[in-house]
Amino acid sequence: MRVRFAAAAALSALLCASCVSPQGAPTTPPDPQAVERGAYLAAAGDCQGCHTDLKGNGPALAGGRALATQFGAFYAPNITFDKTAGIGTWSEEDFHRAMRSGKGAHGEFLYPVFPYTAFSGMTDQDISDLYAYLRAQPTQSQPSKPNAVKFPFNMRPLLGFWRVLFFHEGPLQPVQGQSAEWNRGRYLAEAVAHCQECHTPRNALGGLDNSRAYAGDPHGPGGKTPNIT
Repeated sequence: MRVRFAAAAALSALLCASCVSPQGAPTTPPDPQAVERGAYLAAAGDCQGCHTDLKGNGPALAGGRALATQFGAFYAPNITFDKTAGIGTWSEEDFHRAMRSGKGAHGEFLYPVFPYTAFSGMTDQDISDLYAYLRAQPTQSQPSKPNAVKFPFNMRPLLGFWRVLFFHEGPLQPVQGQSAEWNRGRYLAEAVAHCQECHTPRNALGGLDNSRAYAGDPHGPGGKTPNIT
């Protein structure tokens, strides 16, 4: 029964994935206060760390960094608001859908090497502020590199089944009985900074092994990641 439910849910997601089209980015300047709040979130989430090819002296947020995994090599995309090479045609709704639901501008499933599984826990306001920050950054025309994903993981529709098993859409809810400080720390670690995405080992299908949370991952993105418990 559970297998049937998983298959049905995945099929439903596949059918809906092609029903979305980009809405277009706003033409008015972003709110300066939202940009300032978004800058804090971008720093906490280390957007530059993945989306800038620091070793190659690449332009900020223009993508190009290779993330080596046991499933193949993924190249971080250009997330500047260049209309051709980046996400300049993305509306705020498109951006929310990527962060909250792990779907691209056309409704396609995104690979979880983009840690939407963590970002989904962010609040609507924080996602909007991050969008405002990215809109305010210089555009870069550097094209994104295609991924080099191994078979059968290069068959993107299979992500529908993966999502049924391992993806729980947010936002993250506070834990009752814990202090505001503790919940704030959890929010930063598990949603914004997505620490577990690199520092928690994964099973054979790429799902997080939460029984060993933060214990390090010998196959982490870009190489072995340390135990941070």
